[in-house]
Amino acid sequence: MGDLTRPESAAAVLEGVGRVYFAMSKRMTGADRVGASTWSGEELGAFLRARRAAMTPERAGIRTYGSPRRVAGLRREEVAELAGLSTNYYARIEQGKDHRMSDAVIESIARALQLDRAERIYLLRLARPRPIELPNSESEAVRPSILALIQSMTDRAAFLLNHRMDLLGFNSLGAALHGLRPGQRPNAARMLFLNPATRNLLPDWDADARKMTSEIRMTSSKYPDDSSLTEVIKELHITSADFRRMWDQHEVSEFGPAIRQYDHPLVGHMVLSEESLFLPDGTGRRLVLSSAEPGSRSRNRLEELTALAARAKRWRTGGAA
Repeated sequence: MGDLTRPESAAAVLEGVGRVYFAMSKRMTGADRVGASTWSGEELGAFLRARRAAMTPERAGIRTYGSPRRVAGLRREEVAELAGLSTNYYARIEQGKDHRMSDAVIESIARALQLDRAERIYLLRLARPRPIELPNSESEAVRPSILALIQSMTDRAAFLLNHRMDLLGFNSLGAALHGLRPGQRPNAARMLFLNPATRNLLPDWDADARKMTSEIRMTSSKYPDDSSLTEVIKELHITSADFRRMWDQHEVSEFGPAIRQYDHPLVGHMVLSEESLFLPDGTGRRLVLSSAEPGSRSRNRLEELTALAARAKRWRTGGAA
């Protein structure tokens, strides 16, 4: 690979980290149904079955008396009893035959399955789908003031993403962290699941991938009519066995703070704190900021990466190294 302190070597590594491999040559087959059926009663039933399977009798306060159980988690009749519903009515909900529920029924099911905040919101969206108007092409443009704000941040990596996980903008440190080049607008989900370099960059890749999958599922319940988002889901469902496995577990979560680890080829291991801040314009866009604890080894390495990225940029543009 050569001397990584040399700007030309640093530039090559930084670009290599961010190559995205698109293997979308197959025609959509079984995954075509991922988007079409996701917000129907069928998806509601699949979500409830997944949460029922994840709930243990012990957590639900049900005595088993040591008898063997033929199903993972709770039985349908047990959930129905906990929710105060008839077994037949709850079975119809799980079978996708009756997904229009009253507030009281939604709350009773959420309570019986001990759903968290994100899961309750997801259940409500499936039971009462309210499609949101998608941004038009003009509103898709990023305001120069937002891009200037991102570029002004020098002590942390900054990214702007839309609800489809498209990277709409990033600062120089963000580019160096993920090997991006100016003008690129890759999709963060495609990078995570289809780019081997991104997998190598993240030592906790499985946990990071599981979190992103649950965020995508949560987001797609808010935008059920977004064909572009559906296409991303279809593509990943076909091309990535990991995404398919995680997607089919029906886990959901909201965007929030995270601790993310990196094994960067230039500066080594870093632990960064990540925050997501939604823009107040209602477009679903958010700023993702990654920083390191002041005085920490990760902070020193992040500063080193900033310096290396600056030298590589000067070398590429013909300036002095």
